[in-house]
Amino acid sequence: MSVKPGSKLGKVQTFLLSILQDRSRTAYIQALEDFKTDLDDRQIPWASFSESHQDEWLAEHVLEAKEVGVSRQRMQILCAALHKIHPRQNFVTTRKVLEVWKHEEPIRQAPACPEEIAYALAAAALAASQPGVAATILLCFTGLLRVSEALGTTWTNVIFSGPTMVLALGKTKRGLDEKVVFAHPSTVSWFWQYRSRFGSRHKSVCNISYSKFRYWLNKLSKTLGLEELHLTSHSFRRGGASTLLHYGVPLGNIAVQGRWASESSCRDYLRRGELFLLRLKAQLDASVWA
Repeated sequence: MSVKPGSKLGKVQTFLLSILQDRSRTAYIQALEDFKTDLDDRQIPWASFSESHQDEWLAEHVLEAKEVGVSRQRMQILCAALHKIHPRQNFVTTRKVLEVWKHEEPIRQAPACPEEIAYALAAAALAASQPGVAATILLCFTGLLRVSEALGTTWTNVIFSGPTMVLALGKTKRGLDEKVVFAHPSTVSWFWQYRSRFGSRHKSVCNISYSKFRYWLNKLSKTLGLEELHLTSHSFRRGGASTLLHYGVPLGNIAVQGRWASESSCRDYLRRGELFLLRLKAQLDASVWA
């Protein structure tokens, strides 16, 4: 492995990583650099190992990381990065170790955000002079966008056509060119006014980073007394889809709007979302709702 801290990847490695989105590519490169530094510090001759020996050593390395409290996600990124730049090497044993590690952890799902809370958070963001945060929340909740899709949206991909707003997403998580149509009058009017006030200043619709969005989501949740709900950036997509189902929108329409690969995967997603909404609404104190 030729990755060194502060150095550039080789041509082949750079080309293989080029298909990734910027954020993922940065995470992969950082994982490879950290791994190279660790190998150098411990004087491990990784490059001289056979493929099977590399797999066995990496599996033990993952177990050591688990024992000292390193997150599984971090090790998954490292394994994926190594496979990306060395496609022949599948690291079968290491992947099995990660799979067992995953089964040991409790399943964590992002809670679905109720519509009242989504709109309250958007209004609070505007009051705090954070229009980009408000726009991100509304894009994800009303358009069922993933946060990465919302933050990557530019005004050149937004088309206002009569009573609708069309958002061309380009290639998404499924690798397809897709679009989202916003038809609710209040939503379209809100984004029309938002563009009139802020659209000329920035190329990006939301003009914020993911870390800034997470910071303000936590800050606004605390301000409104919503810390106990543990809302995440994905809560708005799940809450928006679950709300549509609550209002009687057919499952097939929701699957198309949210760009799920099949109705069965959408159905399972919504089943969990409905349970979250019921729990959250029962969990909040009446004073918070007021």
